[in-house]
Amino acid sequence: IGSASSKYLEGILLILVRRPYDVGDRVCIMEQNAPVNNDGPPSGGWIIEKVDLVTTTVRLASTREYTTFANGSLADSRIVNLK
Repeated sequence: IGSASSKYLEGILLILVRRPYDVGDRVCIMEQNAPVNNDGPPSGGWIIEKVDLVTTTVRLASTREYTTFANGSLADSRIVNLK
């Protein structure tokens, strides 16, 4: 229970305090230590479709595929906002 509660709280803090993105932004989500390419991601990045306290739904720019991330897992990721 402690670990799950911690991830849930990290996700809420990510959205309410850090606010790394808004609906409509184009972002690149990667591991924290991954190198950044100045040309941007080859796939065009993810477009933020929906944000709530628990999850973020995104669309892959190149293929229009949708996926949903738990905000707790995004709190441990490097998020580059390409707007």
